[in-house]
Amino acid sequence: MPRTTLRALALLQLTLATALFAQTPAAPAASPAALTVPRIFSSEFSARGWAAALDRGGTAFLTVEPAPGGRGREIVRHETATDARTVLVTAAQLTPPGANAPLAFQSFAWSNDNTKLLLFTNTTKVWRLNTRGDYWVLDRTSNTLKQIGAMPRHRR
Repeated sequence: MPRTTLRALALLQLTLATALFAQTPAAPAASPAALTVPRIFSSEFSARGWAAALDRGGTAFLTVEPAPGGRGREIVRHETATDARTVLVTAAQLTPPGANAPLAFQSFAWSNDNTKLLLFTNTTKVWRLNTRGDYWVLDRTSNTLKQIGAMPRHRR
């Protein structure tokens, strides 16, 4: 090959390589949806839809499911072996006397004998977590719902 042809090919190869490597994408502009510390600790990234807790004996798990009719939620027990479904606490049981709607609870805990249910409601954030709120107890033997702790009005 003549020397001028080799130079032309080398120049063409260099030009193509430069053009290919020069097409790197630009850095993305700052987006309003950028990940920030407040967004990480907001409810945006919390689990939605389905959550379960293992029953004490390990033979069943508990879920919180929407109540029929769409008003409130109920606590349901599912047997792991048979998937038998038992509603433990209905939305009607979680409706305080004189109220129109059931309690919207953040979390709950059972007594050792499963006769009482402690509910954490009306929560507000302290720092980054919902640690302030009201407490209610559902006594399943007498089917009564009683508020045992309320957040002071001046702190709401």
